[in-house]
Amino acid sequence: MDTITILKIFTFDYSFKTWEDSGTLEREIKIYTELEKMYSVKFIFLTYGFADEKKYESLFRRSKIIPIYTVIKHSDRKLIRLLKTFTIPFKIKNHLSSISLIKQNQLLGSWVAILLKLLTNKPLIIRTGYDMYQFSKYNGTSFYKRILYYLLTEFSLIFSTLYTVTSRCDLDFLSKRFTSTKKITIRPNWVKEIPYKPIDTRSKNKVIMVGRLEDQKNYAYMLHELSGLNYEIDIYGKGTQLEELQNKAKKLEVKINLLGTLSNEDLLNIMCEYKFFLSTSKYEGNPKALLEAMSAGCVIFASNIPNNTEIIKKKSGYLFDLNPGSLRNIFTPKKYSDDELSVKSLNGYKYVNSNNSFLSAVKNEYTDYLRIQRN
Repeated sequence: MDTITILKIFTFDYSFKTWEDSGTLEREIKIYTELEKMYSVKFIFLTYGFADEKKYESLFRRSKIIPIYTVIKHSDRKLIRLLKTFTIPFKIKNHLSSISLIKQNQLLGSWVAILLKLLTNKPLIIRTGYDMYQFSKYNGTSFYKRILYYLLTEFSLIFSTLYTVTSRCDLDFLSKRFTSTKKITIRPNWVKEIPYKPIDTRSKNKVIMVGRLEDQKNYAYMLHELSGLNYEIDIYGKGTQLEELQNKAKKLEVKINLLGTLSNEDLLNIMCEYKFFLSTSKYEGNPKALLEAMSAGCVIFASNIPNNTEIIKKKSGYLFDLNPGSLRNIFTPKKYSDDELSVKSLNGYKYVNSNNSFLSAVKNEYTDYLRIQRN
């Protein structure tokens, strides 16, 4: 079989440098380096980077990078940058004669992929890790922006050859509200398999939380619920609420440590030192942090929201409603026996490694490439 060459288009305003700065570069490129290794797939990465973005080519065997800001001039104004992206397909189409198909990462920027599909007549996969339109409703985004997200979702579903989501919840949401949903396939996030570490060797009074310091993650609820209890909360993430959370924690006498971001590898290693992982999110996609906490063998306490309940079952963790007193009532680990906590930990570990394995993700990705080329 001839080599499959994929044009992989980054999310608008994202680049390899963005991944590196956020500590996720190693995780994000892992599936692509494995596809190169296992199936000799070649990638052309179209990124929102500058000329120095080419240095990341050294991470791959033979894949190449086209930094967008070597094709068009960068603007400091986001709206201007966005409008100029509509010219990109016409500037690069003549350099893409070798591609087999196009893959777009997330909806934001999918217009570039759609235009290139129309110009090159190549199949298009659009991958979404969360539903942008649904999140805009949760966020209280303005009516006009929500309309734009709705239309972007609709056009992406119409023009894609294959559209992937990470959860059954997202599939159900789209199926009720949009057309062309028969082409949707579920492809959940993957986790790295790591050796299981028994929980009786882990910290008993420290809790780990992971996520951006933003309203979605609902840290303020956690602080009110755990006020006066003897727990130390380590939070890994950055965001606009840092100072607000520090002040609120001091006022409510909750010991929190805001530890910033780490590389994905370091974070996984650190997770294995904690017995308890806590998530108070108001809404999620297919939450990577929660999945990785399960792969690290943590006992999970998570908010009772649809995308969490899809993952956490009665035997593999604890769920609580986001009502006053609900978390406080359930998050009393001393009332659970060591045996019960060990069973929850091991069940979660087994579940995630069975349903979210990296090898399965690689095989499914390659299967998708073959499938849409045959259609």
